[in-house]
Amino acid sequence: MASPMKSDFLAGSHMKLPKIGIAAAVAVVASIVIYLALSNFFEFKNDESQSIKEYPDNTRFMRFTHGKQLSKAGEDLAGSEPYLIHNGKLKELVIFAPEHLQEFHRKDANSHYKPENMNMGDYAGQLLGQCVGQLGGTKWKLARSHMDPEFSYRASRSMMKRFSQEIDSWKEHPERCVCAGCEEAVQGSVPEVHRDQHLWRDVHTMNELHEKIIFVAFLNKRVMSKWYNKLPTAEKRLMDSFQTQWKAFNLAQIKLAREVPSSQCYIQEYLISL
Repeated sequence: MASPMKSDFLAGSHMKLPKIGIAAAVAVVASIVIYLALSNFFEFKNDESQSIKEYPDNTRFMRFTHGKQLSKAGEDLAGSEPYLIHNGKLKELVIFAPEHLQEFHRKDANSHYKPENMNMGDYAGQLLGQCVGQLGGTKWKLARSHMDPEFSYRASRSMMKRFSQEIDSWKEHPERCVCAGCEEAVQGSVPEVHRDQHLWRDVHTMNELHEKIIFVAFLNKRVMSKWYNKLPTAEKRLMDSFQTQWKAFNLAQIKLAREVPSSQCYIQEYLISL
């Protein structure tokens, strides 16, 4: 049996703990509110301590629906200087000239991080996956070490003869692509596709599904939420279907590349050419 003194102490502790917890919660909420308020009103400056101009409206959707008008508005606002746009509650710096890019890589590249899912939300992140543009830091460097050799100067020169042949062939037989969409144009201008119609059919089917998903990812605000994307919605069914097909397609190409002699394997060359 606890002594009266110990009972009083425990009773006092039980009374103080909820108050401490409530105070801590209030402090956390207050700090978040203050941070958000300051981030909205914080004034960004350039190297000359001049305020960087901001486009006032939210560009989350209009950058895709009215990109040309937005660029014109940015030019009217800031001239040839970089400017800020709003993506929801976030601010993003727009650089659009070669000198902007040179300055960024020369001085500022290490001071910035790649935002999660490119600030586009969870659904867009699922679509981007582990693409090079989505990665940052060590993972980005590792991916580049695998990808860069295929896009090097030497690799490009080695493809010149092949591309010249394809261009000449296309010029001699333009009827293969007349009145055709971009997908059919690619099929007509790359003869290797005809060697495997199943490959082309799968790519074409996934491309149609991919276009629908891009439309949802860019223009549907609800799918920015990770929790919403866990629900059995039409958007989730679209994404699940695409990811299933994409995985099966890639595994099939890997299997084929392992079975076919390297001298006869056109899969890798074809995919790189796209």
